[in-house]
Amino acid sequence: MKTYSERSGRQPDFLVQYQFLTIEQGGRKGPPHQRTRWDFMYEGDAPSIEGVSTIWLEAISESGEPLPEGEIPASGKAHMFIVNHDRRGFHKARIAPGVRGFFMEGAKRVATCQVLELMALSDHAASP
Repeated sequence: MKTYSERSGRQPDFLVQYQFLTIEQGGRKGPPHQRTRWDFMYEGDAPSIEGVSTIWLEAISESGEPLPEGEIPASGKAHMFIVNHDRRGFHKARIAPGVRGFFMEGAKRVATCQVLELMALSDHAASP
């Protein structure tokens, strides 16, 4: 299957370090899989107030290559792709190295993450 970059013709917007929550921590029951379309929420936001954002992850290997289809490690690094281009300015104003967030299934937090690096997002001017 094609990577998000191959399908969209775009580079990743930013890079995160992630850790999926265990069942005991309130996380998912099954293992995470590549190309599952989890949404993203900033730490400190509430799903019912600020909402969640359509930013999808693609788990990568130690060398930075997208992992193949199937189960992915419970912790690792991932390229993040902002799906709603109209919100790029909103995210550019909020995303920076060190910012923390969550991967979401609806209003449920299933993983924590921390931004490590801005990628394509740093190449775009902020817009409203």
